[in-house]
Amino acid sequence: MSSPSNAQNFDVHTASPAENTIKAFVERYSHASSDLSSLGLDELMAIAGVLRQASAIIEATKDSILAFREFTPAELRSWFRRRQLTIQAYDIIHGRATDILLQEFASDDESNSNEF
Repeated sequence: MSSPSNAQNFDVHTASPAENTIKAFVERYSHASSDLSSLGLDELMAIAGVLRQASAIIEATKDSILAFREFTPAELRSWFRRRQLTIQAYDIIHGRATDILLQEFASDDESNSNEF
């Protein structure tokens, strides 16, 4: 747990390496023109691990600050932007993982229907 002086001096605008990775991921894949088909299951699993780290850091930051004081309006806006990036990353990962699973099960259904 951080001390009150750490909470007072905390720069909520400084992103962790995990958050920077998530930001780059969202910037790359959030546009309609992005080719999500290049994202394989291994890459999705890796970025999901980074997403868990980034989310934990963001929540720990919030909790440590709120243990001693309230967010300033600027800090709150920054925190919401950081949290929104993790939500966008989750949506991209979830959508692509769903596509992969549907493709996998659709091909299994087709091969099973040919057996009968």
